[in-house]
Amino acid sequence: MKILPSETGVNLDSLVKTVQSKLPSEMQVKTSRKEPIAFGLEALLLDITTPDEEGMSDKLEKTLGAIDSVGNIEMVGVSRLSTSLKIK
Repeated sequence: MKILPSETGVNLDSLVKTVQSKLPSEMQVKTSRKEPIAFGLEALLLDITTPDEEGMSDKLEKTLGAIDSVGNIEMVGVSRLSTSLKIK
């Protein structure tokens, strides 16, 4: 997810913590990083894990959109996590 803050003065480190606290229990922030945009404005890039169920993307966007300091949300990629299979 790419999150643009609602204004330039938003502390992105605090925003990551806010996002983590607002996410439903089945979702979690895996990684976060900042991306410079222009004129001192930075976007927040988050890798968020969710269950592979119908409607999870919409639920995630709705949750993030309800946070006051979030101005814009963009889904930049979706993938499945690989898992290690135990072979007998």
